[in-house]
Amino acid sequence: MEYKLWQNAWKDDPSYQVALDLPEEWQAELHEMAGDRWPALDDQALRQAVLEPLGMPPIREMAQGKKSAAIVFDDMTRPTPAWRFLPVILEELQAAGVPQEEIRFLCAVGTHGPLNRKETVQKLGEDIVENYPVYSHNCYEHCVKIGVNSRGDDVLVDAEFMRCEVRIGIGCVAPHPMNGYSGGGKLLFPGMAHIDTTEKNHRRREFLTPGNTALCGLRRDIDEMTRMTGPFFLIDVVMNAKLDVVGAFAGDPFQVYQQAAALSAQANRMELGEPKDIVITNANAKFNEAFIAVKIARKELKPGGDIVIVNHCPTGPVVHYLYGSPGKDVSGRCPLPRGQQLPDGGRVICWSPYPVKNPQQWDVQWAKTWPDVLALLRERHPGPAQVSILSDGSIGYWG
Repeated sequence: MEYKLWQNAWKDDPSYQVALDLPEEWQAELHEMAGDRWPALDDQALRQAVLEPLGMPPIREMAQGKKSAAIVFDDMTRPTPAWRFLPVILEELQAAGVPQEEIRFLCAVGTHGPLNRKETVQKLGEDIVENYPVYSHNCYEHCVKIGVNSRGDDVLVDAEFMRCEVRIGIGCVAPHPMNGYSGGGKLLFPGMAHIDTTEKNHRRREFLTPGNTALCGLRRDIDEMTRMTGPFFLIDVVMNAKLDVVGAFAGDPFQVYQQAAALSAQANRMELGEPKDIVITNANAKFNEAFIAVKIARKELKPGGDIVIVNHCPTGPVVHYLYGSPGKDVSGRCPLPRGQQLPDGGRVICWSPYPVKNPQQWDVQWAKTWPDVLALLRERHPGPAQVSILSDGSIGYWG
């Protein structure tokens, strides 16, 4: 039996896939997201979404008479094809009279590491990087206080973002392991926030499971702080396992988030099956945050079973200053437990040609090739086995 999974995140070949050859005696079940079978939106549909915004004037009208603009985009932990929206955004800004030399691009890295040139080109395109300044947010410096939230915490956000008269964002909405759904004002908080603001929010750990639309403490803070920044024109997309854009919304960040999350609830939904001996979960969309796919896979795993993460990310896990470990005996401000193990002797196996020694949240066995993966699985499952394959566990959820 052969199955193929998309591993095309930030690769030159958008059709790049990897093949899984499973033993004939294994019974396999493929769990695709509903949106995997949806048609991709073309450039005209994306353009139309920007020109007909929800709850806000078009960019051309909003930017009339303004002298500076910031275009915020998410980092490599999100599959958002920001470059596809830039022609229409720049046309609108130009028509409004915003000088080109006063348009800048800001990467909302949150508490992640900054982007290099190659990554900014992948996100924005070569022409943008050559002709416009592109900056990565610094969560430790150059932030300004814009107020105090209802919990009494200072709200600090990127100074370059706040000094611009026109503020536009490009992000994506998908099921999120702590926030129900990503997207909306999350592009700003924590995307453009000071680490002190982010830490106070995250330390309360008022989180949700993927696909939960309830208003948790994390999202309540995000909404409140987003309102404090003033007018913000947001574009959010919904994507499938192929990294096709299957939904696009623009305009008021709250209306955009509501509609995008409602569509994501359909597009990124998978049907839960019976527990399996082995769960193979793809981690393509959030290719440098691959281990979040463990959370989804565990729900279909038998006690003592094995999870296989498929992730061919050459850059390795993202640098994370809030949750990460910058040294052997030190950790970020909100440390996650390291080296967790599955119950009853279960294992997390990561199929990647690019293993790393850095400590992960999960105790991981690395396998560079698919035969290496099969050899590890055969140790526990020498005969028949029941297997689930998830088209993308980094943006999917069990509906």
